[in-house]
Amino acid sequence: MPIRKTPEGCGVYVIRTPSGKCYVGSTISFRQRGYVHRSELRKRIHHCRSLQEEYDEHGEAALSFELIEICKPEDLLAREQAHIDSIGSDKLHNECFIAGKSTGYSLSVETRAKISAAKKGNKNALGIKRSDETRARMSEAQKLRFAKERLENREVA
Repeated sequence: MPIRKTPEGCGVYVIRTPSGKCYVGSTISFRQRGYVHRSELRKRIHHCRSLQEEYDEHGEAALSFELIEICKPEDLLAREQAHIDSIGSDKLHNECFIAGKSTGYSLSVETRAKISAAKKGNKNALGIKRSDETRARMSEAQKLRFAKERLENREVA
């Protein structure tokens, strides 16, 4: 479904795939959420692995994005959960079967290791030993920057 023809609204949506399985979600903006799903699938970074695999195998044209129920924002999660329950977990791509929760979903050991490695180590060049020449150039650059700012502040005042 082209983005321009996607209905706008708050509600529960479903992404249907050729296997007969579907992904159920809820959103404040169906058009925006559909755009994000499509973008992530095209970039091959969608959070739902099985949906990404079907997209990769069959292409975007084989998936259908449908707004199945329009509701108030405060009713979104309850309505999404009702649809998840009515469809059944064996027919869903959803990795978590509780609306609005990620309970029961765990990251792979590889992903946890990548996150851990990314959070460790030098983030802002802390601890790097700079040569005297480099330190002198950095000092001069800062002095010029502050002098320029002081000059601009005087002109404004």
